[in-house]
Formats: sequence, structure tokens, C-alpha cells
Amino acid sequence: MNARNRLPFPIPHLPQGATLPFVGLGARLFWPVVALILLAIASTATIWFLAYGITPGVPNSARLRGLQQPAEIGWLADGGVRVSANDERDAAVALGYAHATSYLWQIALWRQTARGELTLWFGPDLLELDRFTRELRFESLARETFRTLPAGQQDWLRAYADGINTAFDETAFLTRDEFALLQITPDRWRPWHTLAIERLMAWLAVQLDTTSAPATQPASFARFLASDRALRSWLQLHSFDYGFAWVYSDSTDTLLGERYVTGSTPTPLLLETLIQTPAGSRIVAGIPGSPITPTGRSGAGSWAGLLHSTARLRMAPTALSDSVPTIHERIEGRGGLEFLHTFRPGDGHIQFFSLPDTSGSIPDSALTLFWSGLGPGTDFDAWRQLATADSAAFSLFDGATVRMRPDGSWDVAGVPPYRETVGSVTLIGGTPWTPYLARHLDALSRVADDAGRLATWNDDCYSEWAADLTPRFLAALGRSDSLTAIDRDALTYLRNWDFSYARASIGAAIFEAWLTQLQRGALAGPGDFDTLPEDAVLLTAFRSAVDVLADSLSNDLSTWRLENYRPSIFLYPAWSHGGVLQSNKHMQADTRFAPLQLPGRGHPSTLCWGSFETNDGFQASATWDAWTHAAANDTLYTLRRSLDASGFLGRYRIPVQPPDAHRLHAGMPPESVTRLVPAER
Repeated sequence: MNARNRLPFPIPHLPQGATLPFVGLGARLFWPVVALILLAIASTATIWFLAYGITPGVPNSARLRGLQQPAEIGWLADGGVRVSANDERDAAVALGYAHATSYLWQIALWRQTARGELTLWFGPDLLELDRFTRELRFESLARETFRTLPAGQQDWLRAYADGINTAFDETAFLTRDEFALLQITPDRWRPWHTLAIERLMAWLAVQLDTTSAPATQPASFARFLASDRALRSWLQLHSFDYGFAWVYSDSTDTLLGERYVTGSTPTPLLLETLIQTPAGSRIVAGIPGSPITPTGRSGAGSWAGLLHSTARLRMAPTALSDSVPTIHERIEGRGGLEFLHTFRPGDGHIQFFSLPDTSGSIPDSALTLFWSGLGPGTDFDAWRQLATADSAAFSLFDGATVRMRPDGSWDVAGVPPYRETVGSVTLIGGTPWTPYLARHLDALSRVADDAGRLATWNDDCYSEWAADLTPRFLAALGRSDSLTAIDRDALTYLRNWDFSYARASIGAAIFEAWLTQLQRGALAGPGDFDTLPEDAVLLTAFRSAVDVLADSLSNDLSTWRLENYRPSIFLYPAWSHGGVLQSNKHMQADTRFAPLQLPGRGHPSTLCWGSFETNDGFQASATWDAWTHAAANDTLYTLRRSLDASGFLGRYRIPVQPPDAHRLHAGMPPESVTRLVPAER
């Protein structure tokens, strides 16, 4: 044997046919080991998928049905889009594709909700929601409305549907984690589905007037309110009435701003879009899947409108619905189940229970819901007219809007719930906090220099309301000598509070805990303490607040920061709905869709916003802000937080600080581009 090949140890002599023991053992273990390795790889992939999901990138090119000439979508670094097309119809096709590419799961879920077909995707846990939305007739009235629209509006809606359906046909988008986990493929998008989502959003923007409701509320009324609350919780879209729009004007410039409070969804409700055609360009912020564009700017000026609608409940004779035929609808459930739902809608109203008068002095009557959205109609044309400076007639929404012209002149259209003018500031809003917000905006305009006037308005956490109320509370509490050591320490923080609801504010946390104890959990608002409670009541509530903070945080008052006491909670639509998917645990991915928590700040009486629990018990964390100058007539500044936890360790990489403002203008370059060409016929 060659010395180079000689082994350094002797080979034992084995009988013919024999094998070494470890060789046989290795052969027997080979396939089990391979199976374990493959199982580990599959498990890792599953965990990765559930934790982070799959987010496809945008394509370099796409063929779109309905497109007449080549077009282009530019995807902006801040999440907005730029649509360039030969005419308005091609722009509608491209816009539908851009909306579906960016918001595919959201618009599919909104449409399924509006159609009353959630049971088909999620099972019988959602049957009550389907019944509720069927009674409000979002889809059936949208279809009826579409049939009566002018040909031009129908054509636009068909073109928009063509763009959405192209995205629906692309396998890469339908492999997103929500569709994969539910094992569903969305139906084709019909032109009236866009109007159904508009109607759904109009209902979510409703402030329900129940002043005429009876003091004793039957079970069916409680069911109505519970279903309405469940709908908002299901989509995590609510608290729209806390939004506001404002204008500041002086001899040098006019500034228009707005805030939309949109609930607690981690994805912004509005998407900024720059639309360019040979006829001109405009910037709009709209709700994908719908024609709603409550803010934007064009060559004719800028606008900022409230997302607000009004419905009322009042007693009405049962004869209102005597001649209305009964509707029977089949609700299809997951796994082939079927449910029959029967109801009797009226024209512009719904009677959902009867209250016979047992005394006989009053005719039989029913508590009846009245809302303009219970009859045919759409605000499609009104939203489009906002970009042309024409008068806009709204029906589903109230249409309260601040308009600013290129020369800086402005006006308020419609009748907002609240309107306040203080100095050079006029503000419209949906809540009684409006005067305090207007007052502080005016104060900011007086101290800021011309170059930076109101540029950081949405970061200012000072509360004019707290500055009015706190000294009165402290004056009454200061007469007590029965405070413990920790009570006195808390009182010291409160006496030194600067009335700011900033993240680090300890005084804000103590004051809010105090008010919560006084209100028994309800949000204290303007007018609640025009007359102060008795000193003993104030003292008891204060000491309870200190106990709550100590129990929930610690005895160390340095931890009583507002960001810890009231964190900002963001909840994924559908997946975060408490208890509704309990019978379908296999559909839930707790790591992927678990709530996101960020440091809290802000208050409805302040210009900054972070999180607050409204009187109806919702966490209102999501906002979208924008502002623009008459002097800079091609730019819209936007500020919104988009929380994406789908990337690697994405949940732990979300920035804690609020995002910087984005500057959207015609000349900004896109981060990537998708070339659109007509599909072959």
C-alpha cells in the first residue's frame, strides 16, 4: 500500500457480510433525522409567517384591463402614490390598481363588511354583524344608486373597478397572510362596491342623536347599540367626531389644517395621491375603495372637510312602515351554512322595535332610526367638485368644509356641529373641545415668528381646558389636611404641572386619574365641572386616583408618566376583535396580529394626539394630520403613523417617536415606478 494512503490505525478483521455496529445504527436513524430536520424547517417557516407575514413588492409593470393608454404609478417613500395618466378615466383605472395594491386586505374586509357577508369568511360568530349591516342596506342601496347615476360617473366607477380587479388577479397579492390564513379569495369588484364602502364609512362617521329615545330602553334598542359598537370595534374605525379643520389668515399668508381621528387601526385610513393628467394635477387624500376625498388641493384651491354624518332616533307612529314590504335575505355562512334574515326597512328610516302604549292615551309607536343613508344617494359628485371650487351638495355626509382659494381667501361650507373663531383662527369640529383648540391655535399664532408660524401645531400638548379647570380643583383640595405622604407628593406634582399632556408629564397622569374617578371612567368634558363637586367628593376621588396609579404602576411617582398611564394601543381590524373569533382559534395569529403598544400622549383638548379612551370606551390612537399654505400652492404637508409589523422583528423596530411630516408636491421623485399598459383585448 502506498505510504501516503496508509491509515494511521488498523482496520479490524470482520467476517464476510458483517458490518460495524454504528454503521447500521446510522442507516436506521438517517430518515428519522431527515424528517426531524424538515419538520423543524417547516415549523420555523410557519412561525416566521405567523409572526411577520408575507408582503409582496410592487411590480415593475402591469397590464390593466380598461386602460386605454399607457399610464404610470409612482410609489412615494412615505407611502403615498403618484398617478400619471392620459385622461381621467385612465387615471381611475390606475387609481383602483394603486389602492388595491396598497390596501388589498383593508378594502376587501370593508367590502365584505358592507355587503353583510362576514359569516362567509369567519363563521357564525359574525352573523349579528351581517344582520346589522343588511338592515342598514349598504350594498343594496349602493347598487340601486349606481343604476341611477349619470353615464360619466358609472364609467368612472367601472374603470376604478377594473384597476382593483387587476390587483385581485395577481397571485402575489393574494398570498398575503390575511387571505392565506383564512384560505379565501375575494370576489370580483363590482362598480357599486365602491359606493357600498362609501356608505359604510358614512355610517362610521355618524353621531347618533338619541335625545328623543325613551328613558326605558327595550332589549331590541340595546341590541341595536351593541351591534353598532361591534361594527366599529370589528373594523377598529371609530371616534371620527374628534377630528377638526381650521384656518389661520393674516395679511401675509393663509394656513389651512385638519386632523382626522380614525380609531385605532395601525394602517392610516387616508392615502395621499398626486393625480396628474394633461388637464392638470391635484393632490387628494382619500379613503381607498371609496370616492371619499375629504382633503386635498388643486389649482382651484384647497379644502379640508369633516368626516361627519348625523342620524337620529325618535318616537314615530308604527304606520310609517305599515306599507313597506318585508325583505327576506339569505346569509351564507362558512362551511355551507345558511341563515335567513327578515326585516322591514322604510324610505330613509328603520323601525327596529315597537313600544305599544299600555295606557291607551298614545297610539302605538316605534323608536325609529332616521338617516339620509337609508335611501338611495351618493356623495361621489360632491367629493369631485371640491377640487374644482364648485359648490358641492352632500347627502351621506354633512359636508362641513373649509375652503381656501389660491389668493388666500376662504370660507366655510355646510353647517359643522361646532364652529369657533378666536382672533385670526376659525376652527370647525365635532366635539365641545372646539373652543379650546381654537383658543390655543390663536395663542400659537401670536408667539410664532413668520417663518415658523404654526409649523409644529400638532406637537403642542398644552391644554387650555386643563389650565382653566385644574386651579379650581386644587383650590378646593388644598383645604384638606388629611392627605397621606404619597397623596401630598402627588399633589406637589399636580401643583407644578404646566398643563401639558406630553409623554413625560406626571401631572397629566394624576389629573386624568383624578377625573376618571370623579366621572367613574367616563371622559370628562367641557361643562362637566361648571359646578365643582363638594370638597369631600374631590378628596375621595383624588385619594382613589393615587391608589389606582400606585397599584397599576408603582409607589415610585417617577413612573407615573402619561405615556405609561395611557399608552397608545393600535389594534388590527378583525383579528383584534375581542372574542368574536373564539370558535375559530385556528384563524388567529397572535404574534402577527397582536395589539401594538406605543407611549401615550395628548388629549382631545390639545393639538397633539397620541391616545385617549373616549366615552364609548374606544382607544382612539390613530390620526391623520395635514396642512397647506396659500403661499405654497403646490404642496400638502401630511403627518400620519403607519405601523407595519410584518417585517423581520417588525414589532420591535417600530419607532416610538411620532413620525416627521411628509411634504407632498408635484415635483417629488418616486421611490419606485410601475409602468401600466393596456391589457390585450
